[in-house]
Amino acid sequence: MHRMLAGALCALFLAAAVPTLTAQTESDLREKAEVAWKTKNWTEAAAAYGKLTEVAAKDGQAWHRFGYALHALGKLEEALPVHKRAAEFPGVGATATYNVACVYALTGKKDDAIEWLGKAVKAGFNNKAHLAQDGDMDTLRADPRFKEILGGLKAPTATGYVGNNARQDCRLSYWNNSTSAGQVAVSYGPVSWKDAYSKQIESPKFVNRRWRLGSNFWTTLDTSMPMKIGGQKIPAGYFYLTLEKKDDGRFILAFNDPSKIRQKKLDAFVAHLTKGGIEVPMEMAKSDKNAKQLKIHFMEKSPSAGKGKLHIRFGPHVLSTPFVTPFAKKTDY
Repeated sequence: MHRMLAGALCALFLAAAVPTLTAQTESDLREKAEVAWKTKNWTEAAAAYGKLTEVAAKDGQAWHRFGYALHALGKLEEALPVHKRAAEFPGVGATATYNVACVYALTGKKDDAIEWLGKAVKAGFNNKAHLAQDGDMDTLRADPRFKEILGGLKAPTATGYVGNNARQDCRLSYWNNSTSAGQVAVSYGPVSWKDAYSKQIESPKFVNRRWRLGSNFWTTLDTSMPMKIGGQKIPAGYFYLTLEKKDDGRFILAFNDPSKIRQKKLDAFVAHLTKGGIEVPMEMAKSDKNAKQLKIHFMEKSPSAGKGKLHIRFGPHVLSTPFVTPFAKKTDY
């Protein structure tokens, strides 16, 4: 193509146009990558930051976010060399080095994980609270070397965050004339569906690991009456809910005691650290209609039947389990 062009004027035009085009491409990539990053669309984030590292190879943050997105998608083998490249940049080096240790811990390479965790500390990593709770490091917790590294970190200074987030509620109530006979309510933070979540649901990283069901604060269930949900007896009370996919493909809704969680000062972000509670089996099905946002609701078989199903809808996925209240027929309850 260039051989067919003649004249100094054309050559000058081309020389000026190429940098402009590159700058425009880089700007577009940064904008697309930033949007994907903020919305946690890890598939698009990985694609955009991957391309950005090709045109801005000295951008440490781009390398760091490229590796993080791959890591979040469960693509650990692809993430590892990207984390190591990001570790070369001072601005993100400590975190990227820590992420290398996470990959090695998740893949069972304990010696490499300990080595890179030590490197991360030397590079400036000092988030003791995160290290103590990070599920990526679970394979190392019994290792004396890990305990020594953890014990050597200083306790962090707490930082406050103010959040004003909308929540949704679903409620089932029973009445005797004008008097309440019993009710149950679920409160949760809605999450918008993204197709990338389907891959995350299938990722081994999320198997046998409890998830926070919704965004921000815990999803809660408050009932003034004893119930049966999924065949399990749920006493009157207040519960934090978590969801888990077992290695045999079953989905489990856990009813956790809030007092135990408060004692440990656990945020819903680290729901994977919860244990015990009442575990209720959920049935998974696919729907022709996509739920654009997480939706939790009760459906009775008929008005005042006292029984029905609890549904959790998210994208094309529908989780459900039967519930029975004291107002159902005695043979049902």
